[in-house]
Amino acid sequence: PRDPSNLYIKNLDDCCIATTMDLKLAFGHYGQIASAFLATYPNGTSKGFGFVAFVNPTDAVAAKEQLDGIILGRKRVFVTFAERKEERTQRLKELF
Repeated sequence: PRDPSNLYIKNLDDCCIATTMDLKLAFGHYGQIASAFLATYPNGTSKGFGFVAFVNPTDAVAAKEQLDGIILGRKRVFVTFAERKEERTQRLKELF
């Protein structure tokens, strides 16, 4: 990953993770968080995905390993390293 301290989290259940603070609380157990962002609609409800950047990349790796695939609320969350849209598009082009 280009930035091993930045995670992308999707399939978040808004019953458990409804705000950026909820996201920080869920991931803060793994280390100091530099920033967090939960994508929301204009009315404030969660879009079900967000980003968490850790100060220490090893904390991000630990969070990814521990939380990827767990059931949080009613949904299985997916945690991976964040990548820019251009990088993801290029990687997919190389695969197919």
